Amino acid sequence: MRLEQAGITNLIAVAIAMAVAAGITALLPRLPLPGVVLKLGNGALVGPQVLGLVHPGVTLNFLADFGLGMLFLMAGSRWTLPCCGAPTAQRCLAVFSRQL
Repeated sequence: MRLEQAGITNLIAVAIAMAVAAGITALLPRLPLPGVVLKLGNGALVGPQVLGLVHPGVTLNFLADFGLGMLFLMAGSRWTLPCCGAPTAQRCLAVFSRQL
């Protein structure tokens, strides 16, 4: 199989895994797992360590980095500053300053 065909096959397998995770989330709205956990689990399942359907490549590495960045962006957008009150911030600064 040529490199271009392997890249397309990998993308199709990843797209199917993501669609399955999205379908499970849509069909079972009361499922106690977030959709991100299902997508990560499906990714691990089709990856080279379990089923071996998908192997790392330039395109998948880019998509993995992009997806991780989006995950951090989504998690950061739900984090609010009032949850870090003055005592918590002071403790964090004290611990950080001891590490230096």
